[in-house]
Amino acid sequence: MTAMLRLTWDDFDAAVATLAPMIYRPTAKHLYGVPRGGLCLAVALSHATGIPLAIEPGPNCVIVDDIADTGTTLRQFEGQKLVWVFRPRSLVNVRAALRLTLDDDRWVLFPWEKESNADQDRDRYPVRRL
Repeated sequence: MTAMLRLTWDDFDAAVATLAPMIYRPTAKHLYGVPRGGLCLAVALSHATGIPLAIEPGPNCVIVDDIADTGTTLRQFEGQKLVWVFRPRSLVNVRAALRLTLDDDRWVLFPWEKESNADQDRDRYPVRRL
């Protein structure tokens, strides 16, 4: 098993409370949660802010994801980006990130993920270093 940063539901609640006020409200008309990891966070942020969810990204839409690791996923989206975990090596700029996991390669285990699947999930995303 790889070394992991285990985030809890309490961490999630704290992330939502911290990230919600960081959304630039004058232009944020919708929130789009990147499947899979961004969905939980986008739903919680929608409840916290009253900004509706979008089925697909579009103009004036904040893109929400759980992590900006290499940045490959988020590079395909335009607009304001909001993440819970950001690695400095990421290829994208984000408006806000709650927690920096600095320059280490720990796998981040989010509260909605099963620890027993962590190695399998990690192996599906083999590009860990730039």
